[in-house]
Amino acid sequence: MVQALTQRAAGAALLVSTLGLVPAGSVLADAELGEEVARLRAEVAELRSEQREDWMTERRAEEVKALINEVLADADTRSSLHGGGVTAGHDGKFFIASADGNYRLNVGAFLQTRYILNINGSDPDNTGPDGTFDTSGSGNITNDGQGFQLARTELTFSGHAVVPELGYKVVLSGDRDGDGSAFSDDAYVSYDFHKFVKGLKVKVGHQKLPFTRQTLISDGYQLAVDRSSVDSLFTLKRQVGVDIGYKTDAYKLNFQVGNGANTNISDFNGDDAGNDADYALTLRGDWNVFKSDWKQSKDAIAWSGKPTALFIGGAVHWQEGGSETDDGFPFGDEYLGWTVDGIYKTGPFSVQAAYMQGLLHAEDQKDTTPWGVLAEAGYMLSPDKIQPFVRYEAFDTNLKGGATNHLATAGFNWFIKKHNLKFTADAVWVVHGEELKKFAPFGSDPFSDGLGFTDGEGGGGTSGDGQVVLRTQLQVLF
Repeated sequence: MVQALTQRAAGAALLVSTLGLVPAGSVLADAELGEEVARLRAEVAELRSEQREDWMTERRAEEVKALINEVLADADTRSSLHGGGVTAGHDGKFFIASADGNYRLNVGAFLQTRYILNINGSDPDNTGPDGTFDTSGSGNITNDGQGFQLARTELTFSGHAVVPELGYKVVLSGDRDGDGSAFSDDAYVSYDFHKFVKGLKVKVGHQKLPFTRQTLISDGYQLAVDRSSVDSLFTLKRQVGVDIGYKTDAYKLNFQVGNGANTNISDFNGDDAGNDADYALTLRGDWNVFKSDWKQSKDAIAWSGKPTALFIGGAVHWQEGGSETDDGFPFGDEYLGWTVDGIYKTGPFSVQAAYMQGLLHAEDQKDTTPWGVLAEAGYMLSPDKIQPFVRYEAFDTNLKGGATNHLATAGFNWFIKKHNLKFTADAVWVVHGEELKKFAPFGSDPFSDGLGFTDGEGGGGTSGDGQVVLRTQLQVLF
C-alpha cells in the first residue's frame, strides 16, 4: 500500500512539473491551469499525509509487538519464580524446586479429628474421677467420658538442599492438650551415599528409633484409629542420634546410636541430661521375602493391584544408665529390649503380628521382664474403599501383684481418597486390664488418653475389666 501511494504521489508531482513547463495559453487558460495545479497540489499533500500515517501505523505495530514480547518474557520469568528456573507444583507432594534439581522443598499437612466415648467398667483398684485410688473394694467406680479430640496436627517440611543426596525433614506437631504449643516430632538431615555405596544412607538428628514395626509405620498409615497399647508400652519413640542404614532389594539394616529411649530432643549437657543414657544402641533388620516394593512395608493396608508381599523383621536395643518415668520410677541401670515382627499382604488381605520383650536390671531391685504380643488383620470388602479389621493384644509388666492385660479391637476404614481422606471407626474392649500407675519405661502409657482411655487427675492411665472405648476419626493427609 505504501508503494502504491508513493507511485501516485510521484506521478502527481511529475504532472505538476510538466505543466509548469508549458507556455501560458498553449494548452489551458491561465485560470484553468491554476485550478488544476491547485487540485494536483492538494492531492499530492493528501497522498503524502496518507503515506505518513501508514508509516506511523507500521511503526506503532512494531513497538506494540516488542512490548508484548517483553511482557511475555517477564511473565515466564515470574511464573518460574526465578530467572534461573525455579518450579512449583504437585507430583504427589506440593513442592518448590530449582530447575537444576539441587534444591527441593516438599510441604505437607496432617490432621486427625476424633470423637471418643469411653465406658470405664467397675474395678476395685480403678482410679475415680478425682484421680485417687479406690481402696474400699466396692468395685462400683466408673469414669466415663466422651468428647472430641484433635489427636494430631502436623506440618511437614522435607526435601533436599545443595545436592539431591543431602536430604532433610522437619515435622512440627501441635499439642493435643490444647495449650496451643507446638513441638518437633522429627528434625534431621540425611545423606545418601549411593554414589559410593549403593543403598547406604545416614541420618543425623531427632528421629524414631528403629524398633517396633507399628511405630515405624507413620501415624497416618495405621490400620486402626491408633496404634496398639502394647506398642505404646514397648516403643522406644524418639531420640537425638545417628542412624546408619543399608538397603538392598531383599533386606535392610539400621543401626542407631543416641541419647536413649524416649529422650526426644535432649541436650547431653542440659537441664535434663540426667535422663539420657550413658550408651544407647539399637539394631534392626528386615527381610523383604518376595522382593516387593519397600513402600509396602510402610503401610498397614493392602491396596488393590499390589503384588503379594511379606516383610519379616527383628530388632534389639540396649542402653546403660538413663532415665526415669514421669512419676520417678527408675529405668534401671541397664535396659535390654527385643522384638520380632512381620507383615503379610496378598490381594485384599493384610495381617501384622509382633512379639516384644524387655529386661530392666537395677543393682538394688529385682530384674523386671515385661512382654507383649500383637496380632491384627484387615480385609478389603470393596477395593480400596471399605475395610473391616480386628486386633488382639496382650502384655504384662511382670510387676509384683500385676496381671496380664488383654485387649480386643474391631472396626472399619472407609477410604474416601485412600489415606489422604479417610474415616475410621473402632471399639477397644479391655477384656482384662491392670492399673499400671504410669509404669512406662520404654515409651508411653498403654492406657493413655491419647489412645482414648480415661485419665485420672494428675495423669496415669486407667484400665479395668469391661472398659470399652468407642472411637471415630476423620483423617486429612497431604
